[in-house]
Amino acid sequence: MTTIPWQHRLQEVARDRERGASELVVDALDCLLDAFDQPADFHANPVRSAMISLRFNQPAMAPVLNLTAEVCHWLDNPYPEHDRTAWVNRMRKNVLDMRDLQTTADQMLRERLIKLELPGERFGFFSWSSTIASGLRAMGKRLKPARAFVGESLPGGEGKKMADFLAHLGWSVWLISDMQLADYARSGKLDTLLLGCDAFDNTHFVNKIGSGALAALMSRMGKRVEIWAGPGKQVNPMELRELDMGAAEPPPSVATGMATPRPLFGAGLLDDVDVLRTPSEDHTRQTLMNGGGLARSTPIADYLKLENRPA
Repeated sequence: MTTIPWQHRLQEVARDRERGASELVVDALDCLLDAFDQPADFHANPVRSAMISLRFNQPAMAPVLNLTAEVCHWLDNPYPEHDRTAWVNRMRKNVLDMRDLQTTADQMLRERLIKLELPGERFGFFSWSSTIASGLRAMGKRLKPARAFVGESLPGGEGKKMADFLAHLGWSVWLISDMQLADYARSGKLDTLLLGCDAFDNTHFVNKIGSGALAALMSRMGKRVEIWAGPGKQVNPMELRELDMGAAEPPPSVATGMATPRPLFGAGLLDDVDVLRTPSEDHTRQTLMNGGGLARSTPIADYLKLENRPA
């Protein structure tokens, strides 16, 4: 079977392990624009198969989950046969709208953060966050250099990248162990903890494993916790379980009787967070507890659920 160009490019997106979700989703949307370009030659099955492959090859990314759920819902609910051209054109317009929103969302968030006053003088950071980096960079000269205590963020060690970035901005930076950062949070030595976000719903957020524990320690001490989230990170209630965060307790080895889990992601309570900033609005504990709106009006098709992932 011949693979046409948009399919080949979408396969590359599905295999990409270097870039973040926002970049990958923009590339996937560009592929879909090509797929929907010729209504007379359009076939739903290749697009659906490509979306399933993307979903299960990037199973931990909320923006990918949202995109694949949306597109598969369109494919599963077509116009009547005599409106085929209108159906395909409608899908193409929807993709164009999604792409415009995706590419402008980062700028929207930067514009909202430019006027922000960061509270305190001692800040905690955990892992690398391109959203936080983009926001701090946008603040420019308004941002007063402060003291940053950055956890190494093991096992990946992404904290080093954040520490280097903050030092370049002129901050005084301490790159410390994850346990020392937790001890600082527990003892009230941090004024504000700034975290990125891989996903959130109306009760929980997902980020680097350990972020939830840090937020809980800060909240217990009455200190501030902020989350800055890029576009597409919100999922509908109960959908966080559809993101593969890695096995927290894999079965021990038969040979050694011991397991060494290395999950990269973990969930924390939004009740421990003071504000969650997104491109369109700031969510507080109260607004999130009251629902916080929906990520999509469309459900996740059964064949996209983790329990039905191909072997």
